[in-house]
Amino acid sequence: MTVFSRPLLRRADPQYPFPGLYGWLATATVVVGFDLWAARTRRPTMSRTLGHYLSQPILGPVLAGSWAGLAYHLLVEERLVALDRALINARSVAEITTPPSEVQ
Repeated sequence: MTVFSRPLLRRADPQYPFPGLYGWLATATVVVGFDLWAARTRRPTMSRTLGHYLSQPILGPVLAGSWAGLAYHLLVEERLVALDRALINARSVAEITTPPSEVQ
């Protein structure tokens, strides 16, 4: 499937096997930086604020679902697409389960 003459799903670049890792590194850097600033200025940290909102009856599940969706998008989604493509392109179950050195 293409959108504006470009493939909707990109191929994984073997040079960067975990593209979501950079998103998580950026997120972690912002959180740690903000928490250090908050601790020095005696303000609530992001972790404490997140815990407070997660305990809310309506907002908590929405926030937890959003966070889980972000984690899925950054860490899992592309790997599942690659696995799905491998399964679709495989000619047989034996091809999927046989190590490459034994395939003739």
